[in-house]
Amino acid sequence: MSNNVPSPREPRSWWKRLELWGRRLLTVVLARLIRRGQPTSIELPKSPRFLVVRLDERVGNVVMLTPMLQTLRESFPTARIDVLGYTRGRALLGSHPAVDRFIDFRKRAIFAKDGPFRIALALRRADYSVAIDASNPRDPS
Repeated sequence: MSNNVPSPREPRSWWKRLELWGRRLLTVVLARLIRRGQPTSIELPKSPRFLVVRLDERVGNVVMLTPMLQTLRESFPTARIDVLGYTRGRALLGSHPAVDRFIDFRKRAIFAKDGPFRIALALRRADYSVAIDASNPRDPS
């Protein structure tokens, strides 16, 4: 009797492995472009600038981000909170009271206005106090 149900330990497809590798590479490149040194402790200014990154097209995962955004706003009422995410997330977070600005991102539009290269430069210029990676590194979209 043959069982066609895939094993939970079945290796990932080559496309998914390539995507994971690309994501790690993009994370390292963006971190080096944005980094300003390695502080041992964080001293926030009176009005800190937060960047929350959620590169996920799944609507449910974006919705799960809202409690963290609300807590950030309550903890830092004068802070600027920007969210970097896929365009689909704008419908949910673009008008959220805790979010000051939603930054659209398209990973496959390499040189476009909302592609990785231009977004990296714009983030570097924005001089954020704290960047929070709110994505799930084990299950990228």
